[in-house]
Amino acid sequence: MSDIQILEKNIASQKLMFSAFNEITGADVIADSGNMSTKKISKDGGAGATLTNSPAEVDSTNMPGLYSVVLETAETNCEVGEVRLTSTTPNVKITPVMFTTTVTDAILLDTAEIGTAGAGLT
Repeated sequence: MSDIQILEKNIASQKLMFSAFNEITGADVIADSGNMSTKKISKDGGAGATLTNSPAEVDSTNMPGLYSVVLETAETNCEVGEVRLTSTTPNVKITPVMFTTTVTDAILLDTAEIGTAGAGLT
């Protein structure tokens, strides 16, 4: 079972994080992103589609076994999604990643653009 991550709806360049481990020893698996050949996403319970981007290892020294994949705008255009990856390396399992999306409040965005004490107002 996977944790649920929260992303912004219809926003590109957001990362989903997931783990890879050896199913026999339980050890974290490093340097395996090139072997993660099957990359599927299901949005709102729909059929799996291939992810646009490939996964990348986060930090093999300090965060062994932790990987991420960057989603494109269309891949976050849903209420809930799940990403599943598989590795061609024997005995490597990758945790499925579930996510939900939220819509950023436009008023908060406008406030951020205006700046402190209305400095951006003209």
